[in-house]
Amino acid sequence: MATILIADDEEEVRRIFQESLLPEGYEVITVSTTEQATEYLRQGMIDLVFADLRMPEEEDGLALLSEAVKINPYLPVIMITAFASIPTAVEAMRKGAYDYVPKPFHLEEIKILIRKALENRWLQQENEYLRLQLRTRQPVLDSIIGKSPKIEQVRSFLLRIAPTNSTVLITGETGAGKTLVARTIHAYSDRRDGPFIIVDCSSFPEGILESELFGHKKGSFTGAVSDKAGLLELAEGGTFFIDEVSEIPLSIQPKLLRAIEDKESRPVGGLTSKKVNVRIIAATNHNLEDYVRQGKFREDLYYRLNVINIEIPPLRERKEDIPILASYFLNKYRTETKKPIRGINEEALEILINYSWPGNIRELENVIQRAVVLQMGDFINPEALPETLGRISSPSGTILEKFPEEDKLVKASQEIIPDHLYSEISAHDSFSPLKKTVGVAEKKLILETLHRTGGNRKAAAKLLGISLRSLRYRMQKHGITRYPPN
Repeated sequence: MATILIADDEEEVRRIFQESLLPEGYEVITVSTTEQATEYLRQGMIDLVFADLRMPEEEDGLALLSEAVKINPYLPVIMITAFASIPTAVEAMRKGAYDYVPKPFHLEEIKILIRKALENRWLQQENEYLRLQLRTRQPVLDSIIGKSPKIEQVRSFLLRIAPTNSTVLITGETGAGKTLVARTIHAYSDRRDGPFIIVDCSSFPEGILESELFGHKKGSFTGAVSDKAGLLELAEGGTFFIDEVSEIPLSIQPKLLRAIEDKESRPVGGLTSKKVNVRIIAATNHNLEDYVRQGKFREDLYYRLNVINIEIPPLRERKEDIPILASYFLNKYRTETKKPIRGINEEALEILINYSWPGNIRELENVIQRAVVLQMGDFINPEALPETLGRISSPSGTILEKFPEEDKLVKASQEIIPDHLYSEISAHDSFSPLKKTVGVAEKKLILETLHRTGGNRKAAAKLLGISLRSLRYRMQKHGITRYPPN
């Protein structure tokens, strides 16, 4: 949750911000003096600042801006004032303000501006991290995690296309890693020292998206108090990543096509274009060919974008990478939380491998982060995983509910397996006959218990010390579809 600081001497302005932004999920801190604002900034707990240019007792909002830039150069500061003028706007932008809005302002525009500013802050930090990786020669390509043939093919292909200036279209499901692939292409290109700018086309209404892409001239629409450069222009010398390109309205697509073909950007309300030197990478989770057939996307723009296509495989098609990714995220979050978790136990890992992962890598990361927070022991067990993951597919395609608990059946199977054999095979976790032997014993134990209860599954589950759902799952696993068996 982002924390936004409002520094304004007008109580009504502070109240409006607080009432509007709290329901959006932001934490809002309001102050009336630059001294109070500076104190919060020094604590390092602020993600975005709105600061009035005119503060009480002749305090200067520009002084607060300068202090904020010194404390955290990545912190976006947006200046607000009832005394809008070009000189003060230019001065604020020159001193490092992210943007400048006059009073009275529209709350919906403020909310959009907040999302843009927070995203820009994150991108700046990510760019700095990538530059650090390049300076220290750390292998950025290793951030694409996995050893499956499909992901190895993607990794190899990236190395071949990265040094070129060709336009790239990245396709794949949500959460599959399209943005990471785009960053990797940039990091291995000749443009690595230039900016890497992202625009998410699904985040903006049509009118605002055009201004974001190409910029605008002062007075071109209500609220355009000064000239503003577009993101395409800001990507000069680097890479411009257009995420969710399928969401670009048809009315803007011709302008993007011209920008790609002529290497020019013309701002909204402008009469002339400016040459831009950028590489275009686009991404979508939709089938653009279908969009072309449906009249939602221009065919000529599609071909301009699809010079080189990279399709990112969904996680369910590279299950051998799931343990590797899970281990990576486990290490990340146990370090972050300082919890001494040693690994993921076998039953929990089986659940992860057999789940379909509609949210792909992003969903897996969220699941592991949650498990690290909830787990109290040395190993992540099934109880730390969401119940929605406890559904796996049987070989016949039947969806089975899996609600594992402490494996009392394996313990009970010691009564069936001779003691000397059980001790011998249990001493070797990797000994391949172990699962098979315990599985045979588990099946025999279930059948004997069902026999004792006359086929009453509820009573059998109680005798075995497991839940009825767990018994049903284990019966299906061992092929016990009915009792007595045919």
